[in-house]
Amino acid sequence: AMCVVIGYNDEDQHRLAEETGGFWYPIGSDFDVLLDDISGILTAQYIVTYTTHNPIPEGGWRNVHVTVNTGDFEDSDDGRYYVGSTMIYFEPETTWTTDGLGFRLDLSAASITNLYDFHTEITWNNVLLALDSIKAGELLARGADSPLEVFTITPGLADISLTRSGSMDGVSGSGVIARLYFRAIAPITTTEVRMQNVVARNPAGADLGAAVREWAYIRDIYHDGGYPGDCMLCDFDCDGDIDTRDFVLLGTYWQPANSADGDVGPATGTAPMLTPVPDGAVNFEDLFIFGRMWNWYHLVAMGRPRIGPQFGEISFGGTDGSLEILGVGVPPFGMSHIVVEFDPSRTTVHASHLGDIENGFVTNFDGVIDLAAISLAGTGEPAEISGNVKLARIEFSGENTFLVREVDLRDARGEKAFFETNIVPRRFALAPAKPNPFNPATAIEVEIPSEGILTVDVFDLTGRRVSSLYSGELSAGTHNFTWDGSGEPSGIYFIKASFGGESAVQRAVLMK
Repeated sequence: AMCVVIGYNDEDQHRLAEETGGFWYPIGSDFDVLLDDISGILTAQYIVTYTTHNPIPEGGWRNVHVTVNTGDFEDSDDGRYYVGSTMIYFEPETTWTTDGLGFRLDLSAASITNLYDFHTEITWNNVLLALDSIKAGELLARGADSPLEVFTITPGLADISLTRSGSMDGVSGSGVIARLYFRAIAPITTTEVRMQNVVARNPAGADLGAAVREWAYIRDIYHDGGYPGDCMLCDFDCDGDIDTRDFVLLGTYWQPANSADGDVGPATGTAPMLTPVPDGAVNFEDLFIFGRMWNWYHLVAMGRPRIGPQFGEISFGGTDGSLEILGVGVPPFGMSHIVVEFDPSRTTVHASHLGDIENGFVTNFDGVIDLAAISLAGTGEPAEISGNVKLARIEFSGENTFLVREVDLRDARGEKAFFETNIVPRRFALAPAKPNPFNPATAIEVEIPSEGILTVDVFDLTGRRVSSLYSGELSAGTHNFTWDGSGEPSGIYFIKASFGGESAVQRAVLMK
């Protein structure tokens, strides 16, 4: 990766470029010249791909030393990477459920080499659990047709046999071999599911010798507790419930501490069967997951009806020295995340407050205010608010330079609430493309503070304009565009927006 710093001619900007091994350009640089320089640097680079001579995953670290010679120039570098051992296992290892709820177990493989045939037997306590169905996963279908399969289900026992189809080669890597769809059929479901008699072979019929983690643990959401390191998601004190003590503990894990104990989000799935995807930070993602688990725990017996989709509006309010972020006619929501930016050299923030949802966390650092809140319902109480609400209040002095960068409202199930933003931007801004990298399309957001002419173009590394997304007059506000790169090759592209004599550039990577 190459770092390019475009900034003012001061010590901090030059040091940033030097410490990252990059290049500094003055903030007023001509865009076309800048593109030529960057493309020249990139096209002079080489990509070195290393393929190991020993492809067997043995569960250890490997050291690599690479030396490159080109003309009179020579350079070298050292690298270290970890190769996990081959494993057949259940994912997730622990599932929280209760009587009448269905859940899924994935029979997965990690770091497997040349898998062609697979067989196993799955056993469980059929008084507590029922296996409704089995489906083949995607691993054995990679580079081939759907695998040939034979599944046999009897009470407490399933026989699973799969073999590759449409290819003479095995498959390597990690992925799901089969998905098992269970259902809890008893009030107390603390039990285990076991995988036994595992056979994993290559195309020549030789056994792969994979290690097997044979157990999956099924815990009852109401009757378990006190299992060290194996507790219900967001039950931080491991006492079998999700209460205010767990919320207080989440506060101690919050950024900047970023304790791994509180890193439960983001997560996929539906509460309580959520699968965390830790991101190394304890922030609004973890608060949102906590809210979903809290409301599941306290409202699961209520089954309240849902209100149909409706649209609301987000706007500014307040008086001199006080800024309020308001929701007008917003649909039901129980979680909110708001990011507000300001210029610290022109604005002094004295205090930042959450709104009508008072449980959450607020941080203010380097011109960015981050407000994350959740509604913690009491047993039998609604978990959401709606209508005309106050989302946040900021007390300040100096100029009003606030810019709302993000407003994310979620209902108790984690689904986004519908609303329109009626906040006029206070400055011209081009947001990073999302997603990035992308294939084949990415979304582009541009904010303009007044009515005027806006142009949005896409350039490749040579400075060639490959797409003109917009050129014309627009009203003040936030405007969204989509670039479809289906007709362009993979590579780095630059999105340039121009308005009122100002220009902004964002980099996007098309990866096919």
